[in-house]
Amino acid sequence: VAVNPCRKPHLSLRVPGYKWSAWKRIVNCKADSTWRPSETEEELQFTIKSDKEYADELKTLVWFERLGKVGDPLMLILSVECGHCPTVRVYAQYWIVDRTGFGCRFAEAFVDLLGTVPDPETSRRSYLHKTEARNPDIRADLTIPGHQWSIGSSGMSLYFSRRERLALAIESGIDRPKRKCRSKWISALDVSNVIPKTVFSVDEINGPRRFELAIHVTLCPGLFARSKLICLLPRYQIVNLLHRELVIAQDRCLDAETIIPSQSSTPFHWEKGSLPPKVRVGTPSADERVRGDFNRCWTIGRLQVDRIGVTSLRLPTTNELVKVPMVVQAEVRLATKDQPSA
Repeated sequence: VAVNPCRKPHLSLRVPGYKWSAWKRIVNCKADSTWRPSETEEELQFTIKSDKEYADELKTLVWFERLGKVGDPLMLILSVECGHCPTVRVYAQYWIVDRTGFGCRFAEAFVDLLGTVPDPETSRRSYLHKTEARNPDIRADLTIPGHQWSIGSSGMSLYFSRRERLALAIESGIDRPKRKCRSKWISALDVSNVIPKTVFSVDEINGPRRFELAIHVTLCPGLFARSKLICLLPRYQIVNLLHRELVIAQDRCLDAETIIPSQSSTPFHWEKGSLPPKVRVGTPSADERVRGDFNRCWTIGRLQVDRIGVTSLRLPTTNELVKVPMVVQAEVRLATKDQPSA
């Protein structure tokens, strides 16, 4: 697009699920030049210490308001690289990929003393709220490819933070829709630099459950190198490599079991965070599976999952075809870089 700098060209943007942004001026000057923007534009100018590679570019923040009455706003960065043909780039400071299986909410800070109301500037969700999904404008935008990053569905979200901090809380139990869960907010994590998988825990509000998660921060590849990728994962992933179905539960919480089909996996969290991190497993028969009665199939021994190593477990059986108990090897190890756990 050709523009005349003497006419003070401006640009307005729109992304799916949001209104048109306010007009942003295209300035073909370096950030440290003698040109100064207006006071309003000066307040919106965006600079960070870690952005040394692109320090010459003039950056401003673009604020997007949702189409409906509910939902969080969106903040993106508009960058102008000066030159004979100035280059205008629009990108996100962070891309969040939520693989925890829950519906999470993110924020940098709070607007109340109790720390319960997220700051609107940094408030984001990794899931699409039911109330928002019924909005006709949002439903129309759902048909546009690539909408997940802006609207916040399918576990993806765009995030912005002046302080480069991220605090989160669990709002909904997508893994178990019948069991709604809300957790406390964790202290803000520093996401200014690349970090390997780091483990943290989130406690349920007015409940005993504890959710152990991991965060992984990397640089996006290629053309997206200006953005950082934040990946959220469960700490524990139970993989069933046997040729039969397994049930697993926290020790002394056997009434809250998780069924793992053969050759599959599932995330695991604690029903009571105050208890030791030990689990018991079992191999139920078809009759026990139908009745939901697993009292006779549990192992006597416990497996402590926060210690790396191999443990032999004796699996009792009530199956008439297999009367001899089976001994299996339970291995606890660190997940690889590409595996969805820590």
